[in-house]
Amino acid sequence: MFKYFIYISLLLFSFNGFSQTIIWEKLIDYTSSDESINSVDRDSDSTFVFCGSTYPKSYFVRAKLNGDTLWKKDKSVNACTNEEFMQHLPQGRFVHFGGKKSNGLCNFFFEKLDNNGNVLSSWNYGISGKENELCGGAILADGGFLGSGMINSSNNYKLSLMKLDSSGKKLWYKTYKDDTYTGSVLVNQKGNYILYGSAGDGYKPLRTYHQYFLELTPEGDTIRSKYLIAKSAIGDEIISGYDDLIQTATGDYLLVVRLDSVQVRGGTSLGRSVGVVLLDTLFNIKWLVDLKSVSYTSTVVELKDTSYIVLTDNGVSNLLDFVIHKVSKTGQVLSKKVFTTALISSY
Repeated sequence: MFKYFIYISLLLFSFNGFSQTIIWEKLIDYTSSDESINSVDRDSDSTFVFCGSTYPKSYFVRAKLNGDTLWKKDKSVNACTNEEFMQHLPQGRFVHFGGKKSNGLCNFFFEKLDNNGNVLSSWNYGISGKENELCGGAILADGGFLGSGMINSSNNYKLSLMKLDSSGKKLWYKTYKDDTYTGSVLVNQKGNYILYGSAGDGYKPLRTYHQYFLELTPEGDTIRSKYLIAKSAIGDEIISGYDDLIQTATGDYLLVVRLDSVQVRGGTSLGRSVGVVLLDTLFNIKWLVDLKSVSYTSTVVELKDTSYIVLTDNGVSNLLDFVIHKVSKTGQVLSKKVFTTALISSY
């Protein structure tokens, strides 16, 4: 039997003006041939937690801000995908969102953990006989949970959203746009739910996929919806995938996307890169900046000066670079810095 080693790099940065400095870097050996970090969250107790998979199983880790591990828990859950999320709750507890196989099909899976990583309660939901793939999650102000994703019925994926109360009771499970993949969810400043995914535009056989946004009431009813399509000098910039969405301090939405430039519907991609898009509250594009950086994974944070930090990997799995871009609130790239370190799978 072979023993595999993979090293996961955990990094903490200091932002001083336009410079970024690595304060520390820890390499952790979890002896797996298929290891990844899928979600990281800062705890209120000067620690952070992250979850990942040694597919098809999961693990949880809690560590100090200096990178020292407090505990690691291996889980025997038969996971469906690497889409997992871990967030902290009050009183030092945590919630884990994921997917669990049941009778050969995926279901939404939720569990509460104590501050030592022990499972307090868990819930497993889906629609019998159908794939229910979880792709996103959120904790509500009242202690309830949202799980977003897609449901597969007769080879047609639909956006889906499930709401649970704080005890794990299912309140509702609704489906939305047909021919739509990888649904994620954000609770906005008004308390409504922003559900978004990659949706086909319905023109067969030369269908083109764009980002599709829905704003929903807390009861799951649609307020508005919109496709995102941008124009460039060479044709449509097809917003074909996304990595992260935040609501800014001013109430706008900032989305990190993968851009495909095409001249005709269904045509060959002329170029692919990472873009940052600012949307107003009605999902109209205020600006789009192309970072000219190919990436598999990206994320964004807003700084106190209302500028944005976008972190991307280099888009080449056998290289070890990642890039930090600082973008102004009006869409100008202020700085760009490349780091070389261990391969990063989540930020």
